[in-house]
Amino acid sequence: MDNIYIKYGCYIAVMISIAATVLRTYNEHWIERADHAASAKLYLESDVCQKAELRVQLGKWQKCAESKYELRVSPMIRALYDTLEDYSICGHKRCEALATWVQQNKLFLIAFVLFSGWCFYEFYKWQQQMQMVNRFMGGRLPGMITN
Repeated sequence: MDNIYIKYGCYIAVMISIAATVLRTYNEHWIERADHAASAKLYLESDVCQKAELRVQLGKWQKCAESKYELRVSPMIRALYDTLEDYSICGHKRCEALATWVQQNKLFLIAFVLFSGWCFYEFYKWQQQMQMVNRFMGGRLPGMITN
């Protein structure tokens, strides 16, 4: 009975630590996104976005469109998206990086697969030979003491 309590206790402790880690990550992203939203709101209320002639003079250096885009989605939802991307398998372009690595190292990978296949084949042949010797010797290996 004590073993099952220890097992479930460990399981619950691991789940609580995972949940705490996810909440910490979400909180960090939420604080960052809230700061971005406050800065974007302040920027939209500044003279740069209020006066059209100043916006035209700045050209590509003005960030009014980016600020409007930042305020379209609430910081809590953006923080949720960031957290999901952190814990996603392909988040932060990890899958693209893996595909690039495979493409750049394909010769090494082909050689590794061929060598592994050859090793498995040799092991299979050795197993077959050992089974043949075992059948021939009647289940006794050379040098075994018989009663």
